[in-house]
Amino acid sequence: MRARQNRFRISMMVSMALILAPGTKAQDTTPVFTSLYSFAGGTDGADPETALLASADGVLYGTTYMGGLLRGGTAFSLTPPASPGGSWTETILQTFNGPNGAYPASSLVKGKGGALYGVTLTGGENHGAGTVYALTPPAVAGNPWTQTVLYSFPFALFGPLGFNPQGTPLIGEGGVIYGVNTAGGVLAGGTAFSLTPPSSPGAPWTEATLHTFGLGSGDGSGPTGGLIADRSGVLYGVTGGGGAGYGTVYSLKPPATPGGSWSETVLYNFPGGTGGARNPFGTLTAGPGPVYYGTAILSGTNQTGIVFSITPPSVAGGSWTEQVIHTFKGGKDGGVPAGAGGLLRNPKTGALYGVAAAGSQGYGIVFELKPPASPGGAWTERVLHTFDNTDGRYPSANPVAGPGGVLYGATVGGGTQTCMCGTVYSLAP
Repeated sequence: MRARQNRFRISMMVSMALILAPGTKAQDTTPVFTSLYSFAGGTDGADPETALLASADGVLYGTTYMGGLLRGGTAFSLTPPASPGGSWTETILQTFNGPNGAYPASSLVKGKGGALYGVTLTGGENHGAGTVYALTPPAVAGNPWTQTVLYSFPFALFGPLGFNPQGTPLIGEGGVIYGVNTAGGVLAGGTAFSLTPPSSPGAPWTEATLHTFGLGSGDGSGPTGGLIADRSGVLYGVTGGGGAGYGTVYSLKPPATPGGSWSETVLYNFPGGTGGARNPFGTLTAGPGPVYYGTAILSGTNQTGIVFSITPPSVAGGSWTEQVIHTFKGGKDGGVPAGAGGLLRNPKTGALYGVAAAGSQGYGIVFELKPPASPGGAWTERVLHTFDNTDGRYPSANPVAGPGGVLYGATVGGGTQTCMCGTVYSLAP
């Protein structure tokens, strides 16, 4: 149901973007686009909504929000062909069935020993409201992967733990997992949490609520996307609402002594208003300086989305500065930017890569933003690919970099299968 709602929401926003700024012919692009896999909507999964994980050996790992044997979504791998031009091979690592989670809502992240970690939006023990899980590779190649539910969140609207986790988990020191719940908490605006592994194998993981968000609290509501950390262990994220009314960028500072309270600081309140930035979505991306980059969906002069940067103050105690580095027009340059997985940044050039659900053909684009040659100049957008539905539509997660600088991504819909249940693609430089 949620996937259908997402498709309807994206479709409506795309339609608005195209009406507001009619498109022209798609520009020529240099990168070589290849459709690697089209989902059939059955046991192989459907509707991949999250970013992929690209391993050093070229294998891709991901999740589908729906499909699978019991229609609760899947975790999968795609193995490249032995010779160029061959077919990629999909392997189902896990089918979600409810008790072990349902509707995976995050990318997979690799931890110690090659284990993969992720979250599901719902499911879990006693019809819970989301899980954090691990997938352990087999000791013998070809054997099944092993799934372990590390924690099940209970459904409790004003419960202290929160529920409906979303966004890629962050693995910190000692294997501690950090994440966010989009709902619940004592103020019903979601929570940030940690999960600490047990001291002995097989014992329960320990959940701790780091912060509770809530409408009216002034600190944001409805955290979206995952958390990122700086070198000192401070966590950063965004909320889609709350704050001054249109979302926030926030930080969570760890306690000075173990067992103490984490400290939340709102770094920036999105102002909204005509042409203003509002509704940030997804995971932030760290740049130099430090500076952080993100996307906001209903923003800009046409309300078709922006890419923004947020920079810390030069003097302690000063205000953080937000800058719109690109405004989507809704035509050939795209609109409704996705934030899942965070923008991909090239550390050598500083260029940012992402996707937007609208485009000149109405099915979305992959874009590159090049930084200005001198401080204060304009960023330059280049459309790398425009989707035509047969090769995918409505990309909802940003691309990742694989071996050789190849970009890999997924689309929620489109493809060559009858159901048009999504695709995996590559863009070679």
